[in-house]
Amino acid sequence: MTQASTPIAPDDLYSPAFLADPFSLWRRLRADQPAFYDSVAGVWLLTRYEDVTAVLLDDETYSTRGYAEWFGPTIGFTFAELDGAEHSWRRNLVAPRLVDRSLERLVPLVQKVAVELVGELPMAGRVDLTDLTFRLPALVMADLFSFAGGDRTRFVALARAISEGLVASDGAPERAAGIAARTELEELTERRLHGREEGSGDALEWLAASSNGKTLEREHLRTHVNFFAAAGSSTVDYALRNFLWALLAHGELLEPVRTDRALLDAVFTETLRYATPVPHENRIATREVEWHGVTIPAGAVVRLCLASANDDETIFEEPRRFDPLRGDLRPRESRGGARTGGAATHLAFGLGSHFCVGYRLARLESLTVVERLLAAYSLRPDGPLPPLRIHKLHLTVPTLDIELKRRPT
Repeated sequence: MTQASTPIAPDDLYSPAFLADPFSLWRRLRADQPAFYDSVAGVWLLTRYEDVTAVLLDDETYSTRGYAEWFGPTIGFTFAELDGAEHSWRRNLVAPRLVDRSLERLVPLVQKVAVELVGELPMAGRVDLTDLTFRLPALVMADLFSFAGGDRTRFVALARAISEGLVASDGAPERAAGIAARTELEELTERRLHGREEGSGDALEWLAASSNGKTLEREHLRTHVNFFAAAGSSTVDYALRNFLWALLAHGELLEPVRTDRALLDAVFTETLRYATPVPHENRIATREVEWHGVTIPAGAVVRLCLASANDDETIFEEPRRFDPLRGDLRPRESRGGARTGGAATHLAFGLGSHFCVGYRLARLESLTVVERLLAAYSLRPDGPLPPLRIHKLHLTVPTLDIELKRRPT
């Protein structure tokens, strides 16, 4: 006789055991309570892959307007909180610049920053690579917006403060620091707007351009810089540190990926599935919906557990096995669909119209700096690697201490 599992309580989602290993509880939720009400946060959790993808692809029923409350204090208004046509025209100011041939024009910029940061590392010794994982995307963003000299350095510091303020609780010192950083960054941006030359082709010019016959209001242009400073830095930071963690945790891959860019790319894709840095996204139900016999009222927050969906054993065979060559995972990302020919895309960057605007830039940044790092250094963990855990609302590792040694030239 099979013994029934212990019922899951909302408090379990905030326990030290869950934060240290969320996968066990997500597995139980997928099996027993795929539509679960978290009364602590007041949200409905969906944890199965098929359910999560269905919501991500249904913009009319599930809105992103809840981001206005979360982003408001430390970032301000952005297209992330909009739906439909209003979302599309603002997103299109930037999205086409970060894909295909347009993205190729950014390769030298990303390479320059990667060379700069790897060049700052010591010839040998112990370092925490989480400093590099944050500074790389933050400096790329600073250069995209043409911040130079002291303003470039300050941009990185402000991006960090805004990022930390975004995930801090109300009343926390980090939240206050993030709000202050937002004010300073907007002043910095305004000075850049006054001093920039037409035809620069930088990200400020992208945001100031016309899309669908409309242009951003000056205030909203500044808040979108806040958004890219924070999201373009912190999200890539956690994806990149997870990428490095995966390589170090599977040391047999370190030598093969040095000379095989395709394998390095496959490791990055599998890392996004295995260690999804943003574990969930929220949507607001615009009407009453039903999931697995449970009625979710209009106006309720539906929390999509991306990391759980990427761990769904009905989609990915042995999901807690790290395998960059697995046949059930589609290479790279897919904005429009989730499953084709027996393989599924990971959901780390979302899906549908709110698919992460910088997904290809994040891949370019991560592959470029790791390729540069492995070419220049041999590296190994400085002691046991920390396990993946929920850290500041992300699934990642809080530190990445390594011992490195410069390779002979």
